Amino acid sequence: MFALIVQLAASLRAVLAHAPSNRLASRLRARGGLGSALAAIAAGAAYLYAAATCTMLLDRGGPGWLNVLVLLFIWNAFKLALAGPAILAAGARQRMARRRSPRKVHSSADEVGGEVVQLRWR
Repeated sequence: MFALIVQLAASLRAVLAHAPSNRLASRLRARGGLGSALAAIAAGAAYLYAAATCTMLLDRGGPGWLNVLVLLFIWNAFKLALAGPAILAAGARQRMARRRSPRKVHSSADEVGGEVVQLRWR
């Protein structure tokens, strides 16, 4: 029974890795920065607009399967809208870590093979 659950979880993870919104979110997280955060929030707003459009079609007598799309669009909108601030927080955390890390001090003379070599900085 446990092996079946593990196999099902692995299969579901493989399928979800190729979902369009998950690929978009991971690509935006990899780039980072303010532009990526704004793009994630804008994509979340586009998903909310798509959900509102499907809801309007449902109110006018549209097919019932649009309810599934509404739920999917709302889920993706929340996922991407929350990814925006997370991208900004990760970028701020990286900048703070860079500031705290000790910097290597370069001297103008380094020893190479027992000889002192003068380096010129341009």
